[in-house]
Amino acid sequence: MPARAHGVMVSAAAAAGLLLTLVLPAEGAGQVTEFTIELPESLGPGEVGAITVSTTLTDPIEEPVAITFDLPRRALALLDAPDNCALDDFYYRIRCVEEGLPSGVTSHVFSIAGRSVGHTDYYLVNATLQFEPSPGDPPLASAFDDMLVLDGELNGRQGDLDDSGTADVVAQDGADRLLLYRGDGLGGFGPTSVVGTGFRGRIVLPGDINSDIDLADDVIYQTASGALYAYPTKNPADGTLGRGVLVLTGFTNWTVLGPGDWDGDGNSDLIGRSPGGQLYLFAGNGNMTFDGARLIGTGWGAFTLLVTPGDFDGDGHVDLIGRDAGSRLLLYPGTGAGGFGTPELIGLRWSVRSISGVGDFDGDLDADLVAVYTSGQLVLYPGDGAGGFETPTSIGHGWGSLRVVG
Repeated sequence: MPARAHGVMVSAAAAAGLLLTLVLPAEGAGQVTEFTIELPESLGPGEVGAITVSTTLTDPIEEPVAITFDLPRRALALLDAPDNCALDDFYYRIRCVEEGLPSGVTSHVFSIAGRSVGHTDYYLVNATLQFEPSPGDPPLASAFDDMLVLDGELNGRQGDLDDSGTADVVAQDGADRLLLYRGDGLGGFGPTSVVGTGFRGRIVLPGDINSDIDLADDVIYQTASGALYAYPTKNPADGTLGRGVLVLTGFTNWTVLGPGDWDGDGNSDLIGRSPGGQLYLFAGNGNMTFDGARLIGTGWGAFTLLVTPGDFDGDGHVDLIGRDAGSRLLLYPGTGAGGFGTPELIGLRWSVRSISGVGDFDGDLDADLVAVYTSGQLVLYPGDGAGGFETPTSIGHGWGSLRVVG
């Protein structure tokens, strides 16, 4: 993407590994600027790493310089940044301003942590080095666009319909409307809006099934006749949905679940429980299509409720939770390859109206659950990242007439 401004030719080149370099040579003799971003080789759930942004100059620059780049908030948490760098929380865009740069190397180091719920492949987008021009001069700006940053074990479902980087709660009301209750990232709610109408059937949040750049969750709609329609997020800024596309049929009286990436191939999948209690995997292809049924379990008809929490035990693989007839809660760890580990009892007396996985709702990097009681109380059950729970907290009332989507 060559661009000429300020007498400088801009070209982009990616170095070996995860060191990304942009070289800005002068047209004649003079300074040569290198703009580099160094990234961790890998970053697992909860692991801490660093992103280093550097400029290398042969001659100093006296005019202001601005460096900006975006982080995928649903996959990374920013822990620390230099004082001269400001963060726009909604977009997770970081902007650093220097009054000038000396010769040699100037570095900015950002401490980051991997989230235990997020997207498998995620990107650093719009990394820009801009020399703020003198009056009348055009700006010089160059960007790394859509470059793969990490390919870690962050496969999960976030429940983030508006791509704000924080998990949301989605619910259906009695008027067949789909309501978005925006999470504030701290266990509470922001604004609420209607993002869809006419949804009489069951709604599932499978994650990002069309692999678009916004990474916002998409929606699966199960009709009474057993058809499954995929609704991609049309406008991530407000969570509204695009046109539905028929993706599968034959799911009458089935329980359809959106676990995230169950088989570890980087695409969000679907799981279906048949009326006979068999459990089938429908592997996603990342383009709103799914492979045929693959049997992964039998005897699941005994469960009164199935929940897809994301990676609930912190091992980097998405899991499944079931409530049995005795109101016990059992965790079935996913293996990351389409199977199950050894089930574990994680709760007793869960005789609540509904239980849903909502991703990391309180911002501590661990997957959480919400439960609706018969009284209409909405309770957050924070996960501890190891298959258990922290202290539950009431976060709402009057939810008895709503169906929380999970």
